[in-house]
Amino acid sequence: MRKCQTNVDLPKVLLLEVLSLTQRFLSTAIGLALVFTPISSSIANELQFSTEVDPGKPESESLSNESLRILYQGTNNVAQAIAKKERALVEQFAKENQLTTEWHAVEEEWQLMSALINGHGDIVIGQGESLASGITDQIKFTYSWGTTRQQVVVRTDTTQIERLEDLFVRQIALKKSSPSWSILEKYLAENSMMDLVAIPESSELVEIIMRVTSGEYDVTIVESDYLGEYLPQHPEVSAVFDFSKEELRAWAVRTDAEILQNRLNEFLNKNHLSMIVTDVRLEDLPKMQERKVLRVITYQSPGNYFFNNGKMHGFEYGFIEKFAKLKKMNVDVVLASSHEEMRELLLSGDGDIIAASLPENSLHDENIKMTIAYNYSAPVIIGRDTEKSLVDIRDLEGRRIALAPESPYRSLLEGIQQRGIDFEIIDTDEGVNVEETLYRVSHAMHDLTILGGHQVKAELTQQYGLKPLFTLSEPVGQSWAVRASDHKLLSAVNDYIKQEYRGDTYNVLYSKYLSRPKNRRAGTRLLTHVDKLSPYDEIVKKNAEQHSFDWRLIVAQMYQESQFDPAAVSYAGAEGLMQLMPATARALGVEDVNDPTLNITAGVKYMSILRDQFEQELPLEDKTWFTLASYNAGFTRVKKARLLAEKMGLDSDRWFGNVEKAMLKLSKPYIQDGEVRRLCRCGQAVVYVQDIRSLYNNYVRLTETTQLARADNKTNSRDRGRLALL
Repeated sequence: MRKCQTNVDLPKVLLLEVLSLTQRFLSTAIGLALVFTPISSSIANELQFSTEVDPGKPESESLSNESLRILYQGTNNVAQAIAKKERALVEQFAKENQLTTEWHAVEEEWQLMSALINGHGDIVIGQGESLASGITDQIKFTYSWGTTRQQVVVRTDTTQIERLEDLFVRQIALKKSSPSWSILEKYLAENSMMDLVAIPESSELVEIIMRVTSGEYDVTIVESDYLGEYLPQHPEVSAVFDFSKEELRAWAVRTDAEILQNRLNEFLNKNHLSMIVTDVRLEDLPKMQERKVLRVITYQSPGNYFFNNGKMHGFEYGFIEKFAKLKKMNVDVVLASSHEEMRELLLSGDGDIIAASLPENSLHDENIKMTIAYNYSAPVIIGRDTEKSLVDIRDLEGRRIALAPESPYRSLLEGIQQRGIDFEIIDTDEGVNVEETLYRVSHAMHDLTILGGHQVKAELTQQYGLKPLFTLSEPVGQSWAVRASDHKLLSAVNDYIKQEYRGDTYNVLYSKYLSRPKNRRAGTRLLTHVDKLSPYDEIVKKNAEQHSFDWRLIVAQMYQESQFDPAAVSYAGAEGLMQLMPATARALGVEDVNDPTLNITAGVKYMSILRDQFEQELPLEDKTWFTLASYNAGFTRVKKARLLAEKMGLDSDRWFGNVEKAMLKLSKPYIQDGEVRRLCRCGQAVVYVQDIRSLYNNYVRLTETTQLARADNKTNSRDRGRLALL
């Protein structure tokens, strides 16, 4: 474990430990000792990156107020040299600060620091802190925003490469600049059958991996950042094991660029978590259980999945959530707008399972396996209530049947057309979902559409002037879908469906969302119309911005604390939206804990104070989890758990799978002198952090989906407006 910061006023640290440990009392000494240091206010509208520059240098070497000069190692093709996730992050920073980006490539790693120090660039990306070894007096790094590791890549059909020793009889192709080169070079003298081939530094990743695929090279070693983007589209190659431990990623700036470094750190504090939400992972059930997250691909509908009052709802969501809980995982929802998009998200590793009322065998792909059926439903033709009921499929002659992109019934209709029935199938625009399609049918923009029988009550409860006209076929089984390679997940899901089908949980969910649905509030009619996560978004955004938090994380925490109830009181006496203990509220100057503005302001400020107690070198993601755990269980307890993690042989700088295990051990009861004792009652912090992470991930996807859908909805609104004038 890295040593905690020492440049903090001691009385303040002691106070914070007392506050976070108990949140139950406030002494006079504490009141006198507490000194709050707010995060620095926002810098001037335009960043003034430039500092004093040697007048002898060309003007082009001066830092610009209008551009951000980015240095990286590689070719001029930045997409091949820098992972997409990191490119997007630095470009987002530039955009938020109204800067253009200038990308400057160098061939050798050592040239990066030289160019930065001599003023030829403003920032170095694509590297870790080891880059500045020996010149730390001239270079500063931002907070560590992520990690990467070296991974061994081989053809997928290659056997018996599972550990370092298996490489000693192989041909390994690497650039000499790779951190793995010097390690392997040491083994050459002792392993005559190992062949270490130097690849030209100008070679691009795609070219190297293609040579592995063709058999020209046996093995190469690549950073995991790039593989996450490449492997899902290239199943012919695989990463077989990690060659190195994780290395922290950070950006480098000159020591005199303090404003730039501060603004980068503020930006990274706010944005690092949202970047992790979209990580690509091709993993089976055991790895999913390790990260404690099941990513469910679906689409929004009243019976399927929808958002209301800070929480996710729906039959599909509830039924698969129980499976996840049984496997000690939380559910993250990945929204799609069509069946094709669902398929792509699954195969690319952006999600783990599709749960979207799919008819059996509706995804024709050898790389996808369907589970056993968990429901049976017949497709039903839906029309206006002024329509006469249809007698048989011949009554479809000459009609126009609209299908939303997520509808699975196109192939069924095409089969009817092949039987000689002439009607038109209309594909609605991207972004027009089932509810919007039903609205258009009810207002005569389309003739008919199709729903699964299980959807009829749920969907038509929200619509007026529609009714079922005709059942097209016998009920068809509905299944979930997983990658064909995920054998353990498929087996576990099938066992779950066999056990839970028509059981208590299933029946309650089916009744609540499908057979006896209630009208939802207008604000939940369309997911793409959700502009607020909570009634207090604006207050949260203001305070989150001031203290460099992602506002959606604070909303997730607030829901976990109080379910958005400003009058909430816990059994321990914590009060208000952010559940402040009376002592903490008084120390933070809160006179009325039931006042949403005062409570949220104090809660976010307290989060900032706790975060500042952790060492700067921690990965930002883990610093966030440690901060949340401290808010719930106390800073001192988290500190003790980190020390215990180190003794247990775990990584004291990582929360999930490491310090959280130590926290659980601290809370485990034991017998002493005939009494049951615990070192602390802090096990709830593990669940607290995990639940907030899951809720936050869903909020991120929800808000991003909303933003993307707004443009489509403007078009839909114009269509409705034209219709109203008719």
